[in-house]
Amino acid sequence: MKLTFSPVPLILGAALRIHVAGHFTSKCSVLVLTGSNLQAECDNNAGDLEFTSINLNNGVAFIDGQLEVRAASLLLI
Repeated sequence: MKLTFSPVPLILGAALRIHVAGHFTSKCSVLVLTGSNLQAECDNNAGDLEFTSINLNNGVAFIDGQLEVRAASLLLI
């Protein structure tokens, strides 16, 4: 799956809700956005996943630096 960000206007510092493998987390903030790659810092007390950072690259989610799932989506909140 290729993850695309349009038409959501993502900017550095934007707040996100990220949906990964049936789970939601919130209060994520964009740190890096280049092409189809996004890195975000997340509140690890939010949602139902325990992690502090996420990197989405072409639909592959790396949670806390480890490959977790091959499908992810995000919404601006």
